[in-house]
Amino acid sequence: MRLFITMLGAASAVTNGTVVRPARVVISAGDSGGHSAFMYAPVVETLRAGFLHATPHVRIQSAVGSSGASDSQWAAQQQLRRGDVYVHVGPWGHEMVPWHDLKRRGVVAVYYQTEPVANCYGALQNASPEPQEIWDFAWQNLDACARQLRRLGDNITLRYVPPGFIAAPVPEAAAWPAAPRLLFMGYPFYKSGRGRCYAMLQRALGERLNATWSLWSAATLDAWWAAEGQRAAHVHLHKHCGNGEQPPAVFRLSPLLSRGALVVSERCYERDEAEYAGLVHFAELNDIAGAFERVAKPPRPAAAVDALAAAFRSRFAPRRLFERAGVYELMRQTAAEASAPAPAAPPYAGRPGFCGTTPSAEGDCARGEMGSVALHALTRQRGMQQCAAFCRQCARCRFVSLSVRHRDCSWFYACDVQRLAGRHHSSRERNVWGFRTLSRDELLATALPPGLFDSLNGSEGRPRRSRRQRRHVRPI
Repeated sequence: MRLFITMLGAASAVTNGTVVRPARVVISAGDSGGHSAFMYAPVVETLRAGFLHATPHVRIQSAVGSSGASDSQWAAQQQLRRGDVYVHVGPWGHEMVPWHDLKRRGVVAVYYQTEPVANCYGALQNASPEPQEIWDFAWQNLDACARQLRRLGDNITLRYVPPGFIAAPVPEAAAWPAAPRLLFMGYPFYKSGRGRCYAMLQRALGERLNATWSLWSAATLDAWWAAEGQRAAHVHLHKHCGNGEQPPAVFRLSPLLSRGALVVSERCYERDEAEYAGLVHFAELNDIAGAFERVAKPPRPAAAVDALAAAFRSRFAPRRLFERAGVYELMRQTAAEASAPAPAAPPYAGRPGFCGTTPSAEGDCARGEMGSVALHALTRQRGMQQCAAFCRQCARCRFVSLSVRHRDCSWFYACDVQRLAGRHHSSRERNVWGFRTLSRDELLATALPPGLFDSLNGSEGRPRRSRRQRRHVRPI
């Protein structure tokens, strides 16, 4: 019999009288002390607070940094065991994460997606993550990712976990001015076109519109809020303004709404707008100035500020976000599985590394020595199936070096598997991690059980050449 109890805020499992250790959680995000660390602070703090309701063992680490920091990251990753959780926030440093190794050890490997995207990962350079789960701040992104997964036949768990309420210092209340200003927190002249929309607002509001892009620490944010922010309304404009189907700027909304700010936003994706109904005033781009004039009329008593912050806290408390997303249920399940005898590990096919560099072309399967094709898969198993489907019909394919992370399947007629390149996690080879080399027979036996090849031999099964050439020589 297995019973879950709560002790000092940490979810503990009791199995036949034995208390199972609480899970360890490592959250990796941004560069320590840099701008990205401040940008990601709302989601990192939300994750930290949410996990602390289930386990006291939560560690925050920088995703990028010096060689010493890299050694520390590697050590923290290697300490994680079955039932633990690893969350990588944002694109920086994702290529340094041993995703497959974490999943193989039974660690829940999560990639927290931080950008507005039209698929699961956006346009990442060099490589893509290989997580077990993708968490995201916006329904627009999750719906786009779900469509991509259905198209590719991949299976990755998706969860909606936006940045939530963050307790902030409460400055002495300031009277709402007779002519409040509208402020944009961030850089309003973003090259994508936001500057055009900001200029349009300036023509309508004149000096009542202003912006600040010098807030890069919690201390400067608190000082700005006490001196200026609490006396103004706040506006959100999309990077690509004028498109009402984009996600909201939740990394900006979290610290503002936690303080009870009055926010006017450009229209967003319908499901995302519904999450912030009653908290944010949404308006068409050409009506933002009018909406500001309507909702910012004085007076705005302190009670209204407190009520809005309380409403945001009630709906977006980290614990509630985790409960809604099923994170605690996930941790209960993994704790139960960790307390049971470990199943036999699946065969770890092939060897780490790659045979050699190849051109960005399929090659000659009748007389050639090597070639490469682009994979269109987000999971390792699906990538192996697609690579195997190609190798099976290529007569000269006797070895393959493949990487789902790099979306690449390279074949070779000859390969010295005892002297493969890219086997070590050195900084010089960081862009070629995650490759495995298999013989043809090993690949087909591992990736293509009987009957599977026929279902893969259509347009989706055969990898296609990538239209975009890589900037560097493809390593496999």
